[in-house]
Amino acid sequence: MVPTTLINEYILCKNRSDKIFKALNFLLSNDKNQKILLFVNTCACVDFYGKLLQNLFYFKGTSIEMIHGKMKQKKRNKIFDSFMKKNCGILISTDLIARGLDFLDVHYILQIDPPQVIIF
Repeated sequence: MVPTTLINEYILCKNRSDKIFKALNFLLSNDKNQKILLFVNTCACVDFYGKLLQNLFYFKGTSIEMIHGKMKQKKRNKIFDSFMKKNCGILISTDLIARGLDFLDVHYILQIDPPQVIIF
């Protein structure tokens, strides 16, 4: 069931640098006391954005967690459970966790990269 308060927006970016800038600008302009999911298309992108955000002074003290398919299932479960228990933070992931998982109390979902495989 789609929530009645759902707002779906998008931005077209000229290139990867513009995309990174707009994503960072969005994250920096929002309240740090919110729960945000950030979807990217590769495991390397998960690591890149995770390290980038962890090294920005603005996000010091903010829970920034990363999850992708190259992690063992037990570790992914632990990260997912940890994120779900928190009131705020950022979870960066590939579309791996978008398949059939329910996320409660998430304020924003940013899909930086579109899925590589479209299933109809």
